[in-house]
Amino acid sequence: MPTVHAPEAEAVRTEGFQAPPQGAPTGQPQGQEAPPQGGSTPTLDPALVEMLRQEMKKTETPAEPETPEIIKPESEKPSGGLNDVDVQGLEDPYLRSLGTLLVNAAPGLDLERALGNAINYQDPDLLDEQYIREAAGGNADAVLTLASQVVRAVNEQTTQTVQSIYQNAGGEENWNAAVALFNKNAPEHMRSVARQMLDSYDYGKIKEGAQFILEYAKLQGGMVTPGEYNNPSSYSGDPSEALSKEQFQRELQKLAPEHVNPEWESQRSELFRRRALGRQLGR
Repeated sequence: MPTVHAPEAEAVRTEGFQAPPQGAPTGQPQGQEAPPQGGSTPTLDPALVEMLRQEMKKTETPAEPETPEIIKPESEKPSGGLNDVDVQGLEDPYLRSLGTLLVNAAPGLDLERALGNAINYQDPDLLDEQYIREAAGGNADAVLTLASQVVRAVNEQTTQTVQSIYQNAGGEENWNAAVALFNKNAPEHMRSVARQMLDSYDYGKIKEGAQFILEYAKLQGGMVTPGEYNNPSSYSGDPSEALSKEQFQRELQKLAPEHVNPEWESQRSELFRRRALGRQLGR
């Protein structure tokens, strides 16, 4: 077996080497402190760390702020009064067509504000023209024309309905007498039902409400049938409460105005009842 010889150690070169000065630690560059004994890691000054952190933030590219999604709230649909009327459920085809055209021409229009007074007082001049022009914009002229036609159509329907009610009652004064008796004697739940029907914009329900009142008055013996309307002996009531035409007019003028008199409606109806009694008695 051949013998492996280890290479001879290279002679250490000493040229250019100078011994460290007396007192200097071997292997440690002059002018630098030796690391602490025991292998402990030095701690950084917290103030310095914070300063560096702040400087780094200055050099960072700021992130683009997120743009929040803007959600536009839906405009509230007007409610109350005419706004609650089901246009498609209107009985009269002409009025139904006009109403459909109106709501389509001005979506979101507050019908009660625009037409309420005009319909209540049966006067197209009471349309809120300024509001309609603001709400309808470019369609304002067309909407105003449609609104006027709606008011006139409603007036015609109202007149026909009222005349029908008077005819069934035997005349206007007999109707007013029936209403006065109903308001005076009918229990609250019955008055509530009648109010809901009479305040409806459905003419069929209005007629049903009127008939409801008339039937109640007949059962109470407080009104006459149409055929007996001019027969003084057919009306049961206290003759001392009867009013002549002149007395009726004077008492009517004495009533406090409606806006300051919460009993105005019932007091007025009572006067009509007393006038109906006076007419029955030939006064």
